[in-house]
Amino acid sequence: MSHRIHYTERGIGPVLVALHGLGGDRTQWMNMLPDDFPFRVLFPDLPGHGETDWLAPELCTFDWYAHEVWRWLDALQITEQVPVAGISMGAGIALKMACQQPERVQKLILVRPAWLNHPYPENLSIFVRMGKKWAETSAADTMTWLQSDEGYLRLKAVNPACLSSVHGQLDRPLPKPAIRTLIEMPGSTPFDTPFELAELTCDVLVAGNEEDMLHPVYIAETTASLIPFARFNVVAPRYTSPANHNRDVFELLAAFLV
Repeated sequence: MSHRIHYTERGIGPVLVALHGLGGDRTQWMNMLPDDFPFRVLFPDLPGHGETDWLAPELCTFDWYAHEVWRWLDALQITEQVPVAGISMGAGIALKMACQQPERVQKLILVRPAWLNHPYPENLSIFVRMGKKWAETSAADTMTWLQSDEGYLRLKAVNPACLSSVHGQLDRPLPKPAIRTLIEMPGSTPFDTPFELAELTCDVLVAGNEEDMLHPVYIAETTASLIPFARFNVVAPRYTSPANHNRDVFELLAAFLV
């Protein structure tokens, strides 16, 4: 097994790093940005996702993921300051990257962050439960089990559209890494104390959406409030208005990177 990060590179111009969310892959951002976007965009499959079939030897954490992304960029000989964009888990990794090496991050774009500095947030508890169940049985049996899980039923009653993100976890091509990330990543945090974020000096865009129990808007608002040079924007709901959501995120990103 090679410790290679599989990725797609598209476009010309300054570098932009685009990190997907938990259970996603490089297409999450690729489907949002047009082919003629005026940046050299790097879309990786993060470890344990997509075609990148390896994972941390011990525990998956934001710290480990951020180090691996920096190691990958070093291997590509990208030494200049770069903007880093992330969705959900990718937003947390981007934030941790800025905490680790602030001198290398030009701008941060954090879309629907799902973590603050408290491990095992309630909004992600369903992923831990389904990961543990999946470790004991099959994806099909886990899907059946979900139908009687209280948290799943609550999501179904309040916002059934968001269940696509839950179901999608069970379709991931790498079951063993998928199980580990579902169980381990909710227990990690992208920053330890608010003081870490107060020291960031790069420009930061944080985008949150309503009607999203997996990515509550207060997490995006709180994250932005802790960073001195952050701006917060509400975008259309990801699950109930996906086309409008993608349009809003793209427009904010394009204007922010100018």
